[in-house]
Amino acid sequence: MASQPSDQAGEFQLFLSQVASRLRHDLKGGLITLKMGLESLPEEEALKPLLLEKSQELVELADKLVLLLRMGGLSRQKVRPQSLFQQAAGQAEDLYAPLQVRVESGEGLEEFWLVDPDAVTYAVLEICQNSQLAGAGEVVVRVAPGGAVFLSDNGNGGEVEAPMTLARVGESRWGRGGLGLAVVQRCMEEHGGTLTLRPETDGFTVVLGFEIGEAG
Repeated sequence: MASQPSDQAGEFQLFLSQVASRLRHDLKGGLITLKMGLESLPEEEALKPLLLEKSQELVELADKLVLLLRMGGLSRQKVRPQSLFQQAAGQAEDLYAPLQVRVESGEGLEEFWLVDPDAVTYAVLEICQNSQLAGAGEVVVRVAPGGAVFLSDNGNGGEVEAPMTLARVGESRWGRGGLGLAVVQRCMEEHGGTLTLRPETDGFTVVLGFEIGEAG
């Protein structure tokens, strides 16, 4: 009987995952249809740019919704970081085209990291979206030995005096909900890891720190 709560939690997590997939299918399908309809409007339609931007934002939210619902309880797995971040980068490129996301790995990186793949993917998507909003055309994800990942871009987000304030709920430089980096930071804390926003001349570099698993 002692294992029953854990079993119930696992069943509920599976249920949330199924609900998330269904919601994503229905929501994203409808939004893509809406976006296609808006694209067919005459260019002189004054509201067209605003409506297109809003529909694209909703499509992006639909993609991230499934990841958030799957993170009701983080489940860390022992993974090779190179392949995980390559997959996350590919999803970010599909979502934020024409943004290019390039993954670089430290030479001889053979270690395993303990991460929740959905949480890592959410983090990469959120950071890439911020880069796109800052006018970036490329994001570089540098995976380093010791559980560190450095994400930087060629955008111009402007100088930020206290970058870590952007990880507070409701803080946004782009007039949005201000939940993205706050969720990323919480996910990192649940991993036993860290989120650091290192100031740069035209913005900041995002540094993620993960726990290393035993080899094998």
